[in-house]
Amino acid sequence: MWFQNEFTDHAAFLPLKHAASPFENYEHWPSVNDYNKNICQLVLNNQNKAIQFISQAQSRFETLEDNYEPRIYLKGEVLTREESWHDFFNFLVWQTFPKAKALLNAKQYKDIISQQQKCLKSRTKLQNRLTHFDECGMIVLGADEKYFELLKQHRWLEVFWNRRDELGGNLKFILFGHALYEKLLEPYIGLTAKAVMIKADASTLNADIKTQNNFVDNWLINHFDFWTENKLQAIPILGIPGWYEANKEKNFYENKQYFRKANINTL
Repeated sequence: MWFQNEFTDHAAFLPLKHAASPFENYEHWPSVNDYNKNICQLVLNNQNKAIQFISQAQSRFETLEDNYEPRIYLKGEVLTREESWHDFFNFLVWQTFPKAKALLNAKQYKDIISQQQKCLKSRTKLQNRLTHFDECGMIVLGADEKYFELLKQHRWLEVFWNRRDELGGNLKFILFGHALYEKLLEPYIGLTAKAVMIKADASTLNADIKTQNNFVDNWLINHFDFWTENKLQAIPILGIPGWYEANKEKNFYENKQYFRKANINTL
């Protein structure tokens, strides 16, 4: 079912609002061809080929080059399922963070080729890490690193409840992973992002979302080995003020299975 305007006013979906705007008046599911007709900007892969979205149902898979990541890298074609929220959000993220998505794909492709050359049957750790961020990644922007420390220490009540009135001016939570956008349509306790925390100045924190998206996109391509330098932080995203109705009550944060204590050995 196509939920007209279902997500456009939710705070978590703000990064995608510009890319999603052509679809606000659709009363039914847009086709994959409609995606291509409504691309808001030219998006290139790492080979400088224009990204186009093609129906997965009409595609053949006879060679390695026909598979998902190689096809994007070699042809600029993103296999896309009709009437799939998962793939629709992937389409929107490609337009929102085009440089980072292209680099993610390039790293996937090169590692797949290396895997083939080494005759490895299983996916590599690098492929799994890249996919994990692609699906469930988040960026947290902040000017004052004390808030980063609160997140690292899993002081969820402190950061999300005690400081909720000041949080909006000090931290910006920007979803990257398209799977998280899909899951937020029907949120459930346990929904967690893996975040990289990025220092940003006050002007960036106070900028419009398009400026923040561009800042994130450029930061990611210039620091793309961030997971080796900055361990991804688990964030129980339903605790972010404004992202879930139940977190308006303090007792929401008493669920210790969701808002878990930090492992002291990882701090």
